[in-house]
Amino acid sequence: MKRNYTILCIEDDDADFLLIQRQLKNSKLGATLDRVETEAELRAFVASHDVDLILSDNNLPGFSGIQALEIMQQIEPDIPFIIVSGTIGEELAVSAMRSGASDYILKDNLKRLLPAVEREISDFQLRKKERLNRKQLILTELRYKFLAESIKEVFFALDHKLRFTYWNDTASKIFRKTDIIGKNVNDVFPEWQDSQILAVLSESLVNGIEKPLRFTHRVRGTEYFKGKVYPSTEGVSVLLSNVTDETHGRKKLEIVNNELATLFYRISHDLKGPVASVLGLLNIATKDELMSKEQLTGMIKANVDRLNAILSELLDITNIKTGETKLSTLEIASCIESIIESLKHQAGFEEMKFRINISKDLLFRSDKILFKSIWQNLIENSIK
Repeated sequence: MKRNYTILCIEDDDADFLLIQRQLKNSKLGATLDRVETEAELRAFVASHDVDLILSDNNLPGFSGIQALEIMQQIEPDIPFIIVSGTIGEELAVSAMRSGASDYILKDNLKRLLPAVEREISDFQLRKKERLNRKQLILTELRYKFLAESIKEVFFALDHKLRFTYWNDTASKIFRKTDIIGKNVNDVFPEWQDSQILAVLSESLVNGIEKPLRFTHRVRGTEYFKGKVYPSTEGVSVLLSNVTDETHGRKKLEIVNNELATLFYRISHDLKGPVASVLGLLNIATKDELMSKEQLTGMIKANVDRLNAILSELLDITNIKTGETKLSTLEIASCIESIIESLKHQAGFEEMKFRINISKDLLFRSDKILFKSIWQNLIENSIK
């Protein structure tokens, strides 16, 4: 039992106060005994001190123990109140007890005073502790609820039997489920039975370890979630983020990266042809003295023009990647002929024989750039 309790004695008689003081000196409480005589003094003392128990005479000048009891019932009804009186009738004593008095003791039998004081202070401290614990529990629950509701992600808690003990607003909005507190996870999410989700929750419960959690769930469509399972003495708490947009974005990025790799291959492939032709012409010029300057520059210009055309086409392909496809009606035979003509300075071209078995009237609606790019690659690879 803690020491230094404050006991307030409402007593106008000096001798009676000394008798009470003497009785309490034998206590192990180490209590401080203070004294007041009037209602004003009582109110002032209680307002400025942490009082653990009140002892009150019943008969005071212009004041009584019953009145003091009524005042304390208004101010702080939980503080123990013992009437210590020389004369108190049985009817008045019963009335006082019904009004909230903890006990009554006659002054000619003060041997009962110390046990009553120790008992009431002990009970009062126990009640204070319980009240404090309840208050802390309420505050903890309020803080928990505030934090849980302030979380923008999905947050829910399960007990050891996998019954929901908490389910925040975000979870209700995303999963479109309400009124699930107390229900088992299998009843709320039957599709989770025999799934990895349930296995992770159970493992976290059994082993008391944090576990990562990733899964897909059909709500408005297939949605992706990732988060963590946190074990506690009450069960597990689960914090999840909806990563559907992030997942789709990552998949789109993978597609774009693959397309870029293909595009880089295309660029190097398409540029090699005219560059190789120019290099070949320069090599011929150094060895063939009969080739005229006009002839050489004309052939080099033709390949440079082709190189420029390829670069323009690549720019157009970039536009196509952003959705700017341009459809037009193509004469297939003439398109193939122009592609073959552009490759005539390719190494090995002169060893090839081409036969175009396509009607001049055959038309095809497509994007010209993409169409020519496909056929140029096919023909150029065939030459190689």
